[in-house]
Amino acid sequence: MNKCNRLAVLALSTLLVLPGFAAAADKAKVAEFLDVMQVKQNYAQMETMVAQMADQGFQESARQHELQGESLERARAAHEVAKKGMLEAMAWEAIEPEISALYEEHLTNAEIDAAVVYYRSPEGASLLAKQPALMQAAMQIGQRRMQEILPRMQAELKAIFSKETAAQPEG
Repeated sequence: MNKCNRLAVLALSTLLVLPGFAAAADKAKVAEFLDVMQVKQNYAQMETMVAQMADQGFQESARQHELQGESLERARAAHEVAKKGMLEAMAWEAIEPEISALYEEHLTNAEIDAAVVYYRSPEGASLLAKQPALMQAAMQIGQRRMQEILPRMQAELKAIFSKETAAQPEG
């Protein structure tokens, strides 16, 4: 083996051993990981919660605008069309290739193997079983906090717009 070949082999073997240069995970490992993590099922539950939040937001907005009768029905129909489009754009089937690619890029096969072993253990399975309830509770906390701060944010925006409108030169 000549000196150039030996240097190439040494460089390649060094790259393979350095943790910073670990190879990306392969598609099959990522698919197994996503299956064990029940990502598709959890994502479906999140979609349901997002749809419910959108419906609640519509109802609140309709009340604030005092929509009734035909106006309310037209607004509700438009909301349903918009919600359907949003849910289709965010559907698991639409987003899964990007999610898989993300995991392939950022995780190694060894990391995925270790995670799969853990989530198949009793402790890991228990954590997975609790994830939907934890996610829902966390979303409720976020909603509550937004409802608490929304009036203050709206008042601040109203004050800003009033000030800026008054400061505009007439023209």
